[in-house]
Amino acid sequence: MATTSTQPRLAPTTRALPALAAWGAAVGGTLFVGAVLADQGVWYAGFVSEAGVPGQGFRAPYVVGLFGVGVALVCLAGAPRALLALPALAVAAGGLLASTAAAVPCSPGCPLPPYETPTGQDLVHAGAAVARAGLRALAGLLLAEGRRDDVTRRVSRVALGPVVVAGVATLYGLAFVGRSTFTGTAERVLLVLIIAWTVALAVGLRRARPD
Repeated sequence: MATTSTQPRLAPTTRALPALAAWGAAVGGTLFVGAVLADQGVWYAGFVSEAGVPGQGFRAPYVVGLFGVGVALVCLAGAPRALLALPALAVAAGGLLASTAAAVPCSPGCPLPPYETPTGQDLVHAGAAVARAGLRALAGLLLAEGRRDDVTRRVSRVALGPVVVAGVATLYGLAFVGRSTFTGTAERVLLVLIIAWTVALAVGLRRARPD
């Protein structure tokens, strides 16, 4: 007896967008993470965004990589009909905010309240970065709890738990610990998980059978 595939169906003209999203997230994420590690090392008692401050040695790959991830998210949101309106909107907004965080760097040290005195530019950068991560987590939650048993749901269910744990740890560090190895490590883990989720989701949608 024939079985019915639960994979989302993409038109041939639409299948290019998941491919662009996968490449953008993979290449952009590699540049971004590589720049952070080259600038700060594995353990750093500070914020990831400090690698993107003007004058830092690896700012160029940091900015290019972050823009690449932002473009990947926008492509991912527009790619398939499998992404319903609300999660697609959250993904697209997260991509735009990633580009905003890349375009508006923080000042040296990336000071944040309540432990330091930030500039307006610092608040814009931090607000975009936090909202970006929150929207991606929201999109993952919406997809994980969706009705359809397809690639978007399966990938998001696998990623949701680790992303939520890392996100809560990052927020706790920002609010109650401040600049520390704990906060920096939690932030790194969260960003790597989100990039990995983006790549996995884009690859899964690229492999979906066309109409």
